[in-house]
Amino acid sequence: MLPLLLLIAAASARPRDTWPGDWRPTDPKAIAKVCRSYDRVEGELIIGPDYTAEDLRPLSCLVGVGRGLRVEGAPALRSLAGAEALRPPAGVPFVRLRVEGNPALVQIDALNAIPGLQIQTLHIKNNPALRQLQLGAELVSGGEVLITGNRSLQRIDGPMGLSTGARLRAIEVSANPDLVALTGFGRVIAVDRLTVAGNPTLAELSLLPDLRSGADLLLRGLPALRDFSFAPALEQAERLGVADLDALERLPAWPSLTRVGTLVISDNAALQRMDGVWSNRSGPPVVDRLIIEDNPALRPEATEGLARRLRTRPDAARVERNGGG
Repeated sequence: MLPLLLLIAAASARPRDTWPGDWRPTDPKAIAKVCRSYDRVEGELIIGPDYTAEDLRPLSCLVGVGRGLRVEGAPALRSLAGAEALRPPAGVPFVRLRVEGNPALVQIDALNAIPGLQIQTLHIKNNPALRQLQLGAELVSGGEVLITGNRSLQRIDGPMGLSTGARLRAIEVSANPDLVALTGFGRVIAVDRLTVAGNPTLAELSLLPDLRSGADLLLRGLPALRDFSFAPALEQAERLGVADLDALERLPAWPSLTRVGTLVISDNAALQRMDGVWSNRSGPPVVDRLIIEDNPALRPEATEGLARRLRTRPDAARVERNGGG
């Protein structure tokens, strides 16, 4: 009997293996069978339509995930409680964290319990019950953030870049109809494309405090936004657009701005002042192409001599259909 007990004990203490590739867990019985032999996933952990639990606690056998987490179309899932076990290898970011199309998912705060979590690509899409998004993870360079189509989402506090600064391909926050506040994304120093658009109830915007450069930066379709802080450290942009912000009366200051390839300020019903564009530390920025149009409250005195002040060639400036003109 003793040798048999020793054999059983040795078997239970035997190190478990790493599941090769991606794993799609389903029901408790299938999960338990995998957990007897494996405690890590080499690729992505994919929570999909066949996953039957309300949270991730049935996956507590895992001690690590290699490449990322996808939570897509899981009808029973209400939270990501239990996610703290899904840590990547030290210093290795999740290539992808994707949460999309989960009808009952209410909160994902448990992701903040994953120690030292770094993310390259973050997608949060079409989760109709999700009300708040606050991530303590760090964004690494080369990735993107997409937060769109979450109809009950009210507040977003975006994750920060690495302490050395992150350069991202894209950030898009769009089509979240109940969104009231959008803040965060500190230590992101450059982004190729930034779009904040189609969030009709957004009233608080304090975004990207450390951004220094961007290729295409657009704020559009935010009719409830009366004031905002956006990229106050911005130095240069290939294209900078502010459009359809009907409650906005004054553009914010960009005190470090030195150059803009194309500046577009259009269709802002209440806009009256633009001095934030040129009230900077080293004098007005150079603007290669200037489009200021269809701002009915913007009086001629606010735009008089603007192209000259911004050193825009006359044939590259279009200032028309504003108030009094």
